[in-house]
Amino acid sequence: MPVQSFQGNVPPFERLVEFLARADFDVAAIDAPFALPLAHMPDGRHSELLRQVRLLPNAPDRPFPRGADILALGEAVAPRAEAKPLRLTERYWVTRGVNTRSTMWCGARGGAPFAAACLRLIERSGRPMWPWEPMQHGLLAEAFPAAQVRQWGLPHQGYSRLSAVKVRAAIMNSLRKRIDLTSAQVDTALNCADALDAIVAVFAAIAVCYRTVIGFTSANEEGCISVAA
Repeated sequence: MPVQSFQGNVPPFERLVEFLARADFDVAAIDAPFALPLAHMPDGRHSELLRQVRLLPNAPDRPFPRGADILALGEAVAPRAEAKPLRLTERYWVTRGVNTRSTMWCGARGGAPFAAACLRLIERSGRPMWPWEPMQHGLLAEAFPAAQVRQWGLPHQGYSRLSAVKVRAAIMNSLRKRIDLTSAQVDTALNCADALDAIVAVFAAIAVCYRTVIGFTSANEEGCISVAA
């Protein structure tokens, strides 16, 4: 269900904030980055990053800061040593052939705009976040659907293109062995990559719930992408 279909009279972003704040879930997975690379984290702490994001103004045309504002916040801590710095958790998936966006990049395929929206969302919702907080009801976790399907040995590149129905079908055939899906849900995911990603992201929440996150033993203040076995 797209957030635009959530009940309510407030703008869609506000409806999503309200949905998360109600915490009617054990773990909710969000397909967007929760942090910046450690070298660009204010005082090296995630809590301080959220505090500073809270002070950033919204962009004129959206309910969250601009990607450029996130980039400036990180560069105020330290200049970039490379054009597209990555967190350790992102580097892990780059070595496995997964295209990964940098939260400190605002150019083509930049991750800073995604980080701006996500950081505003999670700080507004007030929910605890994994791995900074232990498992508890109403926890938020970071998902990365492309990494998840790569972990399963499935096609993980280009499946978002409108023409890539056969690629999405291959992913859906695997998903149907792992989770019960209605015919309507399958049809929606075949025709909409965002819907497919939403289903795949469920497994990030499952991995946090059952402590089966791939490649995770401990994390620093950069956090960790949750990918299930």
